[in-house]
Amino acid sequence: MKNKILPSITLSAICLLVAVLLASVNLLTAPIIKGNNDEKAAKSLAEVLPGGAGFTDVAITDGIPDSIDMIKKSSNGGYVFRAVVTGKSSGMTVMIGIDSEGKIVGTKCTVNTETPRYAEAVFNLTEGKDGCYVNMTEDTYEEVIVAKSTLTSRAYATAVKDALEAFNLINFGSAEENCNRALGTSGVTFEKWFMTEKITADAVYYADGHGVVAVIDNSYIGVKNGTVVTEGVSEDLAAVALEAYNAYTGETLTKIELSSAYEEIEDVYKTTGGNYLFMLNARGWGMDGDSDFASGEYIKIKLVIDKDGKILSIVTLSQNEGAGYGDACESADYYEKFIGKNELDLGDGTSLSGATVTSQGYKNAIKTAFTVFENLTGGNG
Repeated sequence: MKNKILPSITLSAICLLVAVLLASVNLLTAPIIKGNNDEKAAKSLAEVLPGGAGFTDVAITDGIPDSIDMIKKSSNGGYVFRAVVTGKSSGMTVMIGIDSEGKIVGTKCTVNTETPRYAEAVFNLTEGKDGCYVNMTEDTYEEVIVAKSTLTSRAYATAVKDALEAFNLINFGSAEENCNRALGTSGVTFEKWFMTEKITADAVYYADGHGVVAVIDNSYIGVKNGTVVTEGVSEDLAAVALEAYNAYTGETLTKIELSSAYEEIEDVYKTTGGNYLFMLNARGWGMDGDSDFASGEYIKIKLVIDKDGKILSIVTLSQNEGAGYGDACESADYYEKFIGKNELDLGDGTSLSGATVTSQGYKNAIKTAFTVFENLTGGNG
């Protein structure tokens, strides 16, 4: 019995001693590790926001993009945003510095497990004082895609765009807050109008019974019962806001009965101004993918082709294409690439890397809409 118990006691004593030693080492090294991490973080802050100092934490509130997990404000009014996005691998971390005027002054990837040679191609283009995103604002933002590094560069672009959106939400409030401010209301929920007519305003929001708000170069202008109610608005901006109000309130859609059936066309409507609205069913991976994994669902698309034969508005209403690749078709970053395109340039920069079936099916449905559009307009589009 003694021979059986002694080894157990000895082993337990050794384990206890090792645990004490590990705890002691951790106690001694934890402050050093924390200090190194803090120093690295501080260095990154200074790299992406030159001249930044006295950083304080900013709370992440509702409406801030999900990718943003840290916000720091500098005493000079600038901000540093940390975004965690998924490129070819998950966990890609990008720091973005934005000055007090909303202009990007620096970006840097601090953590990634991307393919080194492809990631390097992206970072060489995006980072440093001459990086491609430097000096961009929310109004001038343009996604930069690097050939053969599509997933990495698209993730980087998403991080930058989300940081710009977060900056504007922090400094100018959410769209809903601005709409309420423009109309003098409080707590009213607004919806964004899917534009069926070509207007000068960038966007239009509405709340039945309360009014319409036109967004023009980040200015929110409220109109109620045909009168501009936001104070201090110039005559030029007021005219643009009234144009938007009249387009929204005067919208009529006349359903068109087609002489031939098309799988991709669910419904077609003609607008007051002579544009055409299409409800589309696109055959993506959900319909034509691997039979063991395909969902059997179409990609639902809402599309407006204006009377000049260009895409005016587009949105993906629903999809079940599979996470990580085809589901990107539901992102505004993807479908808004089609805005302004005609039938001939649909393929320019509109493919989804790793999701050929999805993007080809998406474009095929739009091509069918153009075919119908040409038939309806007698080839004058």
